[in-house]
Amino acid sequence: MSTNYAPNPAPLVGRHREGRPIVPVSRKAWDLEARREAVRLDQTAPLWHVIYGIGRRRFYALPVWAAPRGLILEAVTACELQDLMNAASQPVLRGWS
Repeated sequence: MSTNYAPNPAPLVGRHREGRPIVPVSRKAWDLEARREAVRLDQTAPLWHVIYGIGRRRFYALPVWAAPRGLILEAVTACELQDLMNAASQPVLRGWS
């Protein structure tokens, strides 16, 4: 059985094509301010581990206490995440009083 494939009409372009010289690429630090905010929030919230995801550009909080399974908070801003964390932590904090 013979299979005929159509030739690739796309031209060979781009810096990664064969025969092109290797060019050093500098590393880009994405969303530095948001990442700093996540670190600050992580340091001030002992019940949570806070991270910033550069892929979706969102803040995430993972509980470090005995929370309901699958509880992960997500927000666009650090302030919004802090409000969500405060609301979710209230039952735990009331139990500690």
